[in-house]
Amino acid sequence: MLVIELEMFRRRFIPDECVRLQDDVLFHNDTMLVTKWDAIKPRADFTRGYSVCFFREGWKVSWHIRADGTLLRHYIDIGDMLYDEAANTFTFIDLLLDVIILPDGAIQVLDVGELPEALDMGLIDLDMMKRALTRLDTLLAVLYAGHFQELIAPVISYIS
Repeated sequence: MLVIELEMFRRRFIPDECVRLQDDVLFHNDTMLVTKWDAIKPRADFTRGYSVCFFREGWKVSWHIRADGTLLRHYIDIGDMLYDEAANTFTFIDLLLDVIILPDGAIQVLDVGELPEALDMGLIDLDMMKRALTRLDTLLAVLYAGHFQELIAPVISYIS
């Protein structure tokens, strides 16, 4: 029996690109995908990381790890997740909005201005914009309620 490995892609609108990811799949089921990866391009601030894509929520939570092995930050992308069973491909479609959680617990929301820009340029449609904002709102409610550690607890064993 021929086993075909899962191919993974990241689709972004700004900049417009679709990149094949070389991530190592650590775990996946019908609700999440956990991966280990090296930075796509060399960076001074971090070299590698882990990510968990929560399919239903539309969140990709990443651990950005410095060269010395310490956590730089958690970086959460808001997006759509598409799995093509016939091709065995997974594509994360970045819906532009991002949230950073620093080790001290500080929360930063990024790229909100890119959302209407992408809509005006025809890169996304109104439904995508609504999904992005709704997913961001739900995520922020979880974070502000202090439930981030509960959110990531099921995947900690895969990344330690």
